[in-house]
Amino acid sequence: MPKQSLKNNRKRSTRSNNSGIPNPPQWSSTVRFNYVQRFFINTAGGVSQRAITNIDIFDLKCACITAATAARIFGGAKLNSIECWAANSSATASNTLVVEMFTNNPNLGSSSKIFSDTAVGTSNVAHVKAKPPKGSFSADWLPNVIGTEYTVFNLTGPQGTIIDINMTIELNDDETALFVLGAFAAGTPGTIYTRALDSTNAAPHITPLGVITN
Repeated sequence: MPKQSLKNNRKRSTRSNNSGIPNPPQWSSTVRFNYVQRFFINTAGGVSQRAITNIDIFDLKCACITAATAARIFGGAKLNSIECWAANSSATASNTLVVEMFTNNPNLGSSSKIFSDTAVGTSNVAHVKAKPPKGSFSADWLPNVIGTEYTVFNLTGPQGTIIDINMTIELNDDETALFVLGAFAAGTPGTIYTRALDSTNAAPHITPLGVITN
């Protein structure tokens, strides 16, 4: 009878991909997410070439500190797209939407690009979806500063225009708090507010929907 060979049936020990590294792997606590906020133009006559700046974007979400002050919660912001819709109120009316991506930043050049659509009559709506040109200032991570304001895009639309702003956002980690600009009053400390898209304008007209505003 043939002699059976002896085999070592013990399982070999397995090691993780971090073999030889005694410490946990590198890790980042920065919170990054995609964020879409909806707005509407609330004033008769709409807005014409309304400038939306980096300050407007960073001041969009804020945490109330006192009744008259609030701090930004965005640490980084990058514009992905803008989508707008506008209808007509009568068969003889025509409404036009215009989104212009451009830069007045002297440190970074890019071409201007205009997106436009017009609704004629009442059977359809004007619709624009605009993405920042590749490599442009509007497409890059925006400067998070106080006192230095650059236009990211211009917006033209009639009253009632619906606007979706799609962004990639990073929350503040341990940076020094920056207070929002423009009027802020009668806030409740601890509350998160969403401000108008054109909040740095003397008369904001682009109001956020579905959120607490100030």
